[in-house]
Amino acid sequence: MPFERPDAGIPAIGELAERRQWVCWQNQRRTVNGVAKLTKVPIRPNGLSASSTDPASWTTFDECCRAVEAGHFEGVGYVFARGEETTYVVGIDLDKCRNPETGEIAPWAQAIVDRLNSYTEISVSGTGLHILVRGTIPEQGGRRGQIECYAAGRYFVTTGDYLDKYPDEIVEREEELAWFWWTHIRTDAAPAAQTGPKPKIEPGNQDDRIVMTLRSGRQIRQSDVIVPDKGHWPSAKHAAYEQNDATFKRTWERRRKDLPDQTLSSYDMALAIRAAMANWTPQEIAALILINRERHGDADKGARPDYVTRTVWTAIDWVAQGKDDRAASLREMQEHEARTDAKDGEDMARQVIRERLDLGIERIIQVGEDPANYFLVLEGGREVKVGPVEVLTSQTKLRNRLIASERLNFARMKPMSWDTVVDAFMSIIEVREHDTISFAGHMREMVDTYLSDRKPLAIEELDASRRKSDVVRARHPYWEGGQLWVSVQDAATHLGNLSNPPTDAQLKTYLSMRGFKHRVVGGDGTTRSYWHGQWPPDAEE
Repeated sequence: MPFERPDAGIPAIGELAERRQWVCWQNQRRTVNGVAKLTKVPIRPNGLSASSTDPASWTTFDECCRAVEAGHFEGVGYVFARGEETTYVVGIDLDKCRNPETGEIAPWAQAIVDRLNSYTEISVSGTGLHILVRGTIPEQGGRRGQIECYAAGRYFVTTGDYLDKYPDEIVEREEELAWFWWTHIRTDAAPAAQTGPKPKIEPGNQDDRIVMTLRSGRQIRQSDVIVPDKGHWPSAKHAAYEQNDATFKRTWERRRKDLPDQTLSSYDMALAIRAAMANWTPQEIAALILINRERHGDADKGARPDYVTRTVWTAIDWVAQGKDDRAASLREMQEHEARTDAKDGEDMARQVIRERLDLGIERIIQVGEDPANYFLVLEGGREVKVGPVEVLTSQTKLRNRLIASERLNFARMKPMSWDTVVDAFMSIIEVREHDTISFAGHMREMVDTYLSDRKPLAIEELDASRRKSDVVRARHPYWEGGQLWVSVQDAATHLGNLSNPPTDAQLKTYLSMRGFKHRVVGGDGTTRSYWHGQWPPDAEE
């Protein structure tokens, strides 16, 4: 289908066109799980690949349109990024919901479009819809079945072919977006079931799904989510509490010098704890947070169901544990959150590494200090030797090392993107000392690893197609006469990529300690050095 430049005269397109967040796209055939499919790949106007997570690869609306109009690519797309704005553009993709011949929209999708009531355009295939709204969501994005929602890290193909029944601008829909997120993204309820008004969900209902987990371990269900409403404001309770409780009054007036920090969020939590101590209902505490935020010029965050729900239930849990809002108690809460955040930070670092390098790296081990050597621990526990920090932090050196030793590779990236990867590396480093286990125990572990990888052959069981000389020539371990025969050179080579790998001399010392004897094995003009003895040995010291 010929490309038609999206009309920047449409308010929604005009707003997006002012931002340097555009890419071109073209279809590429890729195989996923053995099935070939067309994928819309982001491309820069100069032909280099683009990434929805790398701002350096984005450009202007006009530049992208000109490249497509010149016949180089198939269309243009807008990349979502949250930036520093209080609210931001959120994209919702409803897949396979529209009949391209009749224009009929599936009931479940129609209910979503009607509720959000913002700029809605037809996808390039004609079978889907894209809705753009302004608001906030708790995460970068999410997907469930035919429905996707993103505020960052993705791009949407943009057509400008919008449904004129709905607004032609991107409308702020904070409350409706919260409904959409908790109903369709963070719940197991099937989209097709949402064909009418959403039924009231009671605790224990089959639709009462877990939507978030607090740091305390409490699982928040859909029925627990609180949409802040000033209609629940307990004005009489508030007036009495302010008059009779000096600490509540100082907190309300933002005069608590004893709090661990003076951020508005810290005061929200202190107020919520104080209200929970007085047995306010969750809805009343939510209204307290909303009004407190409004008084200090940040009503948007106070209206966010995710923020308020998390704050209210955390406060209630805290009070249930016998804690209060005194400085020492809040500092304990912050320390607990810091430990949890550290784990969350490690998980996020692993996600960055996976997205940028397409490698599943669980952690990085540092062995020693001066000098230090580093090892990547891949998913499944396999350790890959990297070497000194100069290799770990150099894109070129690390790439060459992985290609040479593991036949692993990753795409080159801009220095800014590589800096992000290195920062992620630093978040998952674990220091390991040389002497954490005994020499014998370490060497036993190394030999077991080698034998597990190489799987010794039984000479007596070789078939006619394979001779002992073939095994010896390959330095492969083998069983003969009830004894294990091992090439130290082969073992040291195979173990060289592990952290704290053994040397030839260490392996010979260990095998000698275990009663192994050295012997040169040969045949058909080939000789190899082997060590042989009983395996496994007795328990290590």
